[in-house]
Amino acid sequence: MTVQRDALDVETYLAKGGFGAVYKVTTPSGLITSASCAFKEWKPTKLDQVVIDNVAVLIDYQRRMDAADRQLLDDLTTWPLDTVTEPGGGVVGYLMRIVPDDFFENDIIQIPHNISKPRSFTDLTDPEVAERSGVVDIVAKDDLVERIRMCAWMCRIFALLHRHNITYGDINEKNVLYSSKHDPPVMLVDIDPARVEGRSPQFTQANLAHMVAPENTGKNHTSRQDELTDRYKIARLCAQILISSRSLDPQFRALRPVSDREGFELFERGLRGPRADRPSAAEWYGYFYRRIAALTRPPEVHAFTVEPEAVQNGATVTVRWHVAGHDSLVVIAPDGQQYHTDSAANEWLTVNPGSSGSFRVIARNRYGSVESHSVDVYLYEPPTIEMVTVPAGPAASSFPTLDLATLADALAGSSAPDTVRNFLADGSAIPLALPFQSYDEALTMPGVSGMLTSPDFSVAFGPDLNRKAAELAAQALAANPP
Repeated sequence: MTVQRDALDVETYLAKGGFGAVYKVTTPSGLITSASCAFKEWKPTKLDQVVIDNVAVLIDYQRRMDAADRQLLDDLTTWPLDTVTEPGGGVVGYLMRIVPDDFFENDIIQIPHNISKPRSFTDLTDPEVAERSGVVDIVAKDDLVERIRMCAWMCRIFALLHRHNITYGDINEKNVLYSSKHDPPVMLVDIDPARVEGRSPQFTQANLAHMVAPENTGKNHTSRQDELTDRYKIARLCAQILISSRSLDPQFRALRPVSDREGFELFERGLRGPRADRPSAAEWYGYFYRRIAALTRPPEVHAFTVEPEAVQNGATVTVRWHVAGHDSLVVIAPDGQQYHTDSAANEWLTVNPGSSGSFRVIARNRYGSVESHSVDVYLYEPPTIEMVTVPAGPAASSFPTLDLATLADALAGSSAPDTVRNFLADGSAIPLALPFQSYDEALTMPGVSGMLTSPDFSVAFGPDLNRKAAELAAQALAANPP
């Protein structure tokens, strides 16, 4: 199906560009439900058979989608609806959904009179210029929720395209329009260079210099674009929207105040990580949805701990937290010292408590604040050690825990304790046999333990233990008199 150029009822001129011109026309019967649609007419010099063939692929592919996806595509993009031909049969352009008035602004800079122009993401990346141009629908730099909402809807568009194996290619701030008053609030335009993988003819898709993916530049670059190059550009454009600037520093410092930890890690993957690890549009959409939900209610403290709970004065402790939905966060030590962190910072810090007491964490966003306390941390002073000098003394010459009288009776019956004491002081390695009931290996002299386990001594383990022990001791004394 195609529409003849001379059969179109042109209502008004809308815009022009390097490609040609756009007109508002009465919608041909049965095309879409809207009363009017847009006619994009290419300049004769811009007519390219590859582009014409690709538009035909896009139209056919959209018609084969299920009704829900087709409707979503119509709501969120200016997808080609039908080709327009001249009387001779050549294609001169195509019909598409008209961009609603909510997406336009009057540009007061234009001379000699005001000109209505589309309001694109360019106004989000440079709000100062947008304000000077007279843009009314300006999203403030600090309106993080609204900026995230715009990013979320844009990601929903690309998630739909990528699910259908469609590479958009020329992702940049000029091709995404926005309106805070419209539902949905974004619209993707300039669809004709999009490519259906495996169906579209081969051609080089546009690539703005500041949006080029790493693999499309450098010595071994390729000009081919695919879903993964789209993913890089999605991360790049979302970063520009959140920081309100086209410039992004290499360390992503500007992203930290506007991202939580999960978001910062997504940007790291999308802009610096391996090509295959770049977050998908669907992953971004899910994250932004959760982020909006967290930011539209007071923060939540899920965990707040301090370890260890007792430290020596002057030592440090590690404070850890897990907080969701905060724009800012401060940790206050027991001594009152404050440590401010942004939402993308590591969820821990090492500090000196300064004094005993509990730590506090205060998290805030535009919807409120929440405060949580840790357990008390105890600081103790190190013990004082007084050094003393111990004078040298004589060598030990006896076993103070040994009952000498009992030992004397066991060794020699009626031998005097002095004899035993002198024997022990002598220190000779005499093979003495201590009685079993008095045996303690720690108190034996050299040779005694062997005697205790000798065959001669083993016979003494019975009623005559003391007698046998005395006999053995007497023999020892006879052989070695004092």
